[in-house]
Amino acid sequence: MRGRLKHSLPRKCPACKKPLQLRVVDVVTLRKGENITKPEEFISCSNPHCLYEEAVEQKRKREKTE
Repeated sequence: MRGRLKHSLPRKCPACKKPLQLRVVDVVTLRKGENITKPEEFISCSNPHCLYEEAVEQKRKREKTE
């Protein structure tokens, strides 16, 4: 299972009927010549043998300018 657990959801997996989880993985991106890490959320099945995943629309965060 990839990513860290944020919380479990009340919905069930359509493939195996186990609870779904909201998970977060840190993705390294390049911004203005610097490497930064951005958290990306996705929905995954709690069963380690099930490969069901679902994309989540990422929240836009305002960037601080100095």
